Amino acid sequence: MLDLKPGDYVVHINFGIGIFRGLIKKEVEGVEKEFLFIEYAAPDRLFVPADQLDRIQKYLNPGDDQPKLNRLTGGEWQKTLGKAKEEAKAFARDLVKLYAVRKRVERSPYGPDTPFQAEMEQTFPWVETPSQMTAIREAKLRLRLPFGLLLRRFSRDGRLPFSVLRPF
Repeated sequence: MLDLKPGDYVVHINFGIGIFRGLIKKEVEGVEKEFLFIEYAAPDRLFVPADQLDRIQKYLNPGDDQPKLNRLTGGEWQKTLGKAKEEAKAFARDLVKLYAVRKRVERSPYGPDTPFQAEMEQTFPWVETPSQMTAIREAKLRLRLPFGLLLRRFSRDGRLPFSVLRPF
């Protein structure tokens, strides 16, 4: 169950950031059911049925700061979501513009690997997996495109960092 411990910060898709206080059992219409008890900014509390666990995820803090707890009312979380969506749309628009510019730019293709590059690659202390070698070969082929190659990967904490692979 999401590897949650009482005291962990969680995010509910509809209500925002709160603190998981534990599992509790409550009787509903004569049937005992299990709920996740989430505490929000005082005095707000939420009891999420265990079958709605998909609406909760553990809060992944990129820093050491404690997050601000949301209120269940007032619309603060919805404003935060709206702002994040707008920023994501703006980022996507900028990326589309960048790729449009990249398609118009022409330059001569990069040549084959140099002996110096091969020597540098030999100093890599680990053995690449077959899939890593395939990715390296494909990246080198794509470096023949203008401006190099934009790489994207998901990190363990859920963030989406971008890197630009430039010619050696």
